[in-house]
Amino acid sequence: MNQTTLGARLRRGAALGLGVALLSGAALAAAAPASAVAPVATHIAKADITAGFGGIGWFSYSLDGIADEGGALGLPYGSTITNTLETPQALSSYTDALTEKRITWATTEDSSPSTFEFTVQNELGESADLRFSGAVAGTNAPGLDSSWTVNAQLPGITPNTPTALETILPALEDAGLTKVVSYGINSVQSYSYLTALDVFGTTFTFGGPPAIPLDGVTVTVAGSPVVGQTLTLATAGWPAGTELSYEWFYNGGNLGGPIEGATGTSYTVTGDVVTRFIGVNVTATLDGFSPTRAQSALTAAVTATQLPAAPAPVASSSELPAFLAANAPAGVQAQDAAGLPAGSLNAGSNHTASIAWEGADNFVDVYAYSTPTLVGTFAVVDGAVQIELTTGLLSQLSAGDHTLVVVGQSSKSVQAYALNITAGLAETGVEATLPFAAASFMLLLGAALVVVRRRSTKL
Repeated sequence: MNQTTLGARLRRGAALGLGVALLSGAALAAAAPASAVAPVATHIAKADITAGFGGIGWFSYSLDGIADEGGALGLPYGSTITNTLETPQALSSYTDALTEKRITWATTEDSSPSTFEFTVQNELGESADLRFSGAVAGTNAPGLDSSWTVNAQLPGITPNTPTALETILPALEDAGLTKVVSYGINSVQSYSYLTALDVFGTTFTFGGPPAIPLDGVTVTVAGSPVVGQTLTLATAGWPAGTELSYEWFYNGGNLGGPIEGATGTSYTVTGDVVTRFIGVNVTATLDGFSPTRAQSALTAAVTATQLPAAPAPVASSSELPAFLAANAPAGVQAQDAAGLPAGSLNAGSNHTASIAWEGADNFVDVYAYSTPTLVGTFAVVDGAVQIELTTGLLSQLSAGDHTLVVVGQSSKSVQAYALNITAGLAETGVEATLPFAAASFMLLLGAALVVVRRRSTKL
């Protein structure tokens, strides 16, 4: 294969990302002889990394999400930091270093891994990127038998497929890709915390100053998580001179966040966090250390005691549509959505509505419209409310269409359901007015017979 054909293949196979972007900075130095790197220790923080490519030193396509995190550099998923070399280095130097496992890097043990990669060029300025494919959290020290990927077309190598490095390196040599122009670190999964990189003598540490040691630090919350009660924070064990700030927060399922205004050592529980769990973040600052956060355990779920039923939300049925439009996102739901049978309900029988309650409440007030009638206050149990519709209640409502309006005592959330009632029927289904009318008729008839008999006696 001639050099022109190989060059065409490399141009088709090389990524348009890191390797191509490095050409502007590395091509000018390509003719310079390779030189060994003198042992040096260097600390790299976010401020030392430039956005974009084209110069010498540490670069990243985007600095978004990269952060100094107390003795580590936080890298979001997919981000790469790259050190573009002022003078390209011989690939053989990297081969020797990898043989002796002298290229090492480390992340914190509890974070996602990051991986090492480097870019090589040939005399035509064509490039290929190599990336280690077996990174783990903690320390990595790959050897020649480790698996890597290369993004260029090379004889006997499948692009972007894990292949033993001892197979890749000879193919690079044959292709003339013998000059290393850059190396860097890529976050291969979720957020990764990079702490160190050693490239056979050049040692880098990353991120801001170390975090404050948390050994012996305690953060506890005392008190009952009940609306109206006060929770109190106690924290101890911080080094002398540490300054503390506080942020109370709530957590519940997919919801959570800071509690507005709760930034002291105590917090009086409010109704808007009912059913949620409460905790507090303590942020510590101390000269020579990065701001460091410790967090309390969460409380039990916040509860609220039952309150007397509030007045009906609006005074008449004419005001109800506007109230529901502003406060009930689902509008008026069908009767069977409340677990009631479709069609008219017999007012002579008891019924139970069962609704799924979405508000953060322990109790809800329920009203029936047209004329607002208090149905009662009911408990929320496991996200559901059972509403008893008794014959006594239904007899107060006229036959026809009504609306059940449910309002959370704590959250003030609103849900509404259609309700249709027939005239009151006895449990047997016989019209209640018929026996009453018959009895009245028989009573009048008996009275009339008594009068007739008395008159007959007098005659």
